Amino acid sequence: MPENAGSAHLTVVSRGSAHTYADYTQGFIYACEAEGKAATTIEGYSEALRRFSKAGRALEFPSEPSLITRQHVRRYLAYLREDGSSPRTINDRLKVIRVWFRWLRAEGLVDDDPTEGVKRMREESKILATVTPAQVQDLLKVCERAARKGGQAKRKAERDKALILLLYNTGLRASELVGLDLADVNFESLLVKVLHGKGRKQRTVWLGHVPRQALWRYVTHVRGQETGPLFPSKRGGRLLRTSVTQLLTKLALKTDWQDKKCHPHMFRRAFAVEFLRAGGDPFRLQMLLGHAKLDMTRLYSQALSMDDALSAHEKYGPADHLTPEAHRK
Repeated sequence: MPENAGSAHLTVVSRGSAHTYADYTQGFIYACEAEGKAATTIEGYSEALRRFSKAGRALEFPSEPSLITRQHVRRYLAYLREDGSSPRTINDRLKVIRVWFRWLRAEGLVDDDPTEGVKRMREESKILATVTPAQVQDLLKVCERAARKGGQAKRKAERDKALILLLYNTGLRASELVGLDLADVNFESLLVKVLHGKGRKQRTVWLGHVPRQALWRYVTHVRGQETGPLFPSKRGGRLLRTSVTQLLTKLALKTDWQDKKCHPHMFRRAFAVEFLRAGGDPFRLQMLLGHAKLDMTRLYSQALSMDDALSAHEKYGPADHLTPEAHRK
């Protein structure tokens, strides 16, 4: 739940009297909840608007949102820049303020949107960190060494191997992984139902033969056939996303990587990059990743090299696919 949502009192918002940021923010949060937005999204909105309100007091902005102007918004962005915020963070803050004021105008609570005409900061494009196929093999080797010890170490290694292969071959988010139940996996059809995707969207992904074998070993020899979370915690509940990150980090520390950083989203990015590298198209990738827009999917193409582009050109060059009859025309 967003901050203060549980104990908030009923606030009647109208144009007849002045209201504070808190009054308008509360109504906005209620609207987001009514629209079924994800809890993490709502929490992000609430936090960003709280920061805007706090900065507004420091910068002596009007306490009435309807009096906020474009100059105030630009001053806030400059304040963030002076405070050391990155262009991406500043753009994220602007996005939330823009969504908020559009809602306020749609509700008839303000006449103008002060974010109109305010441009985003230019962000430096950077390659998103992924795990390489060789690094995935390294992690699996760590699991295999642990399995040779037998006992509890082997049981844990079987789980870790299944988890790694599932992440790598499906591109699941960490939250989606820990949200899976055993019943969501169809070992016969090799399909996995993702029922708790971002924005409460559901989709189906391909499990794959190698991950199925690892998952079958884990379920058969370690987990058991009881209903419930696919990867339960020691207490029988669901693993936390932070627990998955900690698990992967511990495995990475046992490799000879120069950079030992390893987290679930690196596997999601790796899945996307390898999918594109193998000839998959961005539109199908968008569906498999559960992205609402193609913009995020395009970011993964940054990890592709000119060699990848040339290989694709060699494979898909149109002239080489002409029929012999076409050559003679």
